Amino acid sequence: MSKDFWDSLGDKIVFKAFGKKSEIAQKLDKLISNTNATYYLKSTNYDNLISIDTSNLTKSDKRKLTVKMFNNLEEKIYSDCDLSLQKCVIDLLKLQNKKLGVAESLTGGLIASSIVSISGASEVFNEGLVTYSNLAKMKNLRVKKDTLIEFSAVSSQTAYEMACGVLAHEYNDFALSTTGYAENFDGEDNGGKVFIGVGSKERIDIHEYKFEGDRTSVRLSATNAALFHLVKRLKGSFDYIR
Repeated sequence: MSKDFWDSLGDKIVFKAFGKKSEIAQKLDKLISNTNATYYLKSTNYDNLISIDTSNLTKSDKRKLTVKMFNNLEEKIYSDCDLSLQKCVIDLLKLQNKKLGVAESLTGGLIASSIVSISGASEVFNEGLVTYSNLAKMKNLRVKKDTLIEFSAVSSQTAYEMACGVLAHEYNDFALSTTGYAENFDGEDNGGKVFIGVGSKERIDIHEYKFEGDRTSVRLSATNAALFHLVKRLKGSFDYIR
């Protein structure tokens, strides 16, 4: 590493992170307290751009703050520059020469749309299946009827079987699946309840969320969450100079 690396960063440290804005802001407030740094936080559907002004810090203090910030936000950080989630997904899939397939219920094609909005997506993205009804889930993804009856369409079990259905196509190396309630359903406070499947032929993980906001916000947040967990899965861990 060049001895001038920290000078090369300029007067700003930039990270992208996924999570609730209020929780990230709370951590940032603690991290920069008693320093001469200030921060800017822009949050859109749980996707956060963090920019820290370090113009009043020495090179040594800049390094300490950067490492401290990473150590405290490591699980939420997915990039050390202003890069979109979908761009991160495409770049990582290209690096690993892997292909992706997506099965969407709640998000209704938003994940696929966000991916193909990036040039070069065709090199890594195979298919996007919108299986909104139970019948479509059974016919196109082989979700078991018994699973839908016992656990319902909005469940970790259904999200798991949806991902399995995508991975049953041998040309897909990775799969994303989404199911959930975009708004309250059947008189219950279940709006925003979401299950996301992220997997490969080796392992499928299920992530559960209770997002806030209206129907559109919940669906966009679920889209970002799915992309974020795929980035973390592809990276394994986020490397940063310590």
